[in-house]
Amino acid sequence: MAEAELHKERLQAIAEKRKRQTEIEGKRQQLDEQVLLLQHSKSKVLREKWLLQGIPAGTAEEEEARRRQSEEDEFRVKQLEDNIQRLEQEIQALESEESQISAKEQIILEKLKETEKSFKDFQKSFSTTDGEHCSSSTLLGKRSWAELPSLWRELAQSTAKFCLLLSREDEYGLLVLHWPPLTSAASL
Repeated sequence: MAEAELHKERLQAIAEKRKRQTEIEGKRQQLDEQVLLLQHSKSKVLREKWLLQGIPAGTAEEEEARRRQSEEDEFRVKQLEDNIQRLEQEIQALESEESQISAKEQIILEKLKETEKSFKDFQKSFSTTDGEHCSSSTLLGKRSWAELPSLWRELAQSTAKFCLLLSREDEYGLLVLHWPPLTSAASL
């Protein structure tokens, strides 16, 4: 059950990571567009200034219109620079979130691998053919209890107790399980 939950969490992390990557791609496209607009606006402002340098002063209305146009262009450049800075910050935040999600996914993946490894070790412990009793040392082999995840440790302990309660040695020293179990453990 814990393994299924880990798989579910990993899939959610992968979906979140992909969502962040898509958002980052969108923000990068917006950033590229804003940078192009900024470059265009800056070159337009510089061209206008250059063209106006050689023109003799006109009427007051013309000078006021040029000044307003220049202020509007500079305001637009400032807005574009602010937008670019905001987009860069948003991209950094999204990349940070993506890296956190990737780290979480990696941790979950390691837990899954550990669970699979401990399950395989647990399965191997039941496939002993040397006639040993079903005991905790047989179940664990050379591993310590602390190395197994808690779920598998509890399962191994309860299985070992169950085997000891239901088993007796036969005349050859082999473990014999009694099924159905005897009515009381005292009769063992």
